[in-house]
Amino acid sequence: MAFTFKQFHIADDQCAMKVGTDSIMLGSWSAINHTHQKILDIGTGSGLLAIMLAQKAQGNSQIVACEFDKSAAKQALENVKITPWVKQVEVINTPIQMLKQTHFDLIISNPPYFSSGQHFEPARQLARHTGELTWPVLLKEVSRRLNTAGCFECVIPADNVDSMIELASGQGLTLSAALFVKTKPTKLAKRVLLRFIKDAEPQHVLQEEVNIYTLGMEYSPEYKALCREYYLNF
Repeated sequence: MAFTFKQFHIADDQCAMKVGTDSIMLGSWSAINHTHQKILDIGTGSGLLAIMLAQKAQGNSQIVACEFDKSAAKQALENVKITPWVKQVEVINTPIQMLKQTHFDLIISNPPYFSSGQHFEPARQLARHTGELTWPVLLKEVSRRLNTAGCFECVIPADNVDSMIELASGQGLTLSAALFVKTKPTKLAKRVLLRFIKDAEPQHVLQEEVNIYTLGMEYSPEYKALCREYYLNF
């Protein structure tokens, strides 16, 4: 399939994990700013998050998009090449454990969610499950590559928030913000976007929530406001 956003186009037919609401919200919510000169997207897939941040940075940052799957990395590169930010985004086909670059100001990831009990086609299962990249491994790699006061942003299932916060704390990552995502006002949050700061003192955590849809199943005003920079029809 292919998706057209306001300033770029994404094809994902060669990627196990397709373009989805989780990544679109995470890229929209990212707190990227002028101090984030070096950025890393772990598990870039189609390249969506890397390209979204390149749009936000408008040429002021260099972004490394890391992807272990050869087909996905190839498609990410093809997607990057047809954007205005081809000089700012470098796609690297390697597991994060083998990536040579360090010293990033911002790291972002839509990481694997499930350790067991769910089954997909083989390629999607590898991308979706934590077998190849467990959260402890991910957070260790984030911590060793992130500059002091650097920022790590991710999206995870709401049920796993406490576990992720505890694991992150063990790697010197302090939670600074959380956005709880509900499909509509009557539902419980299914996903949470998290922002951590490296080597920071404990601080007040900004906690917010967003409903994707209204009770009438139209996109909510707050969801439109969050994603307006990217969605074609918002």
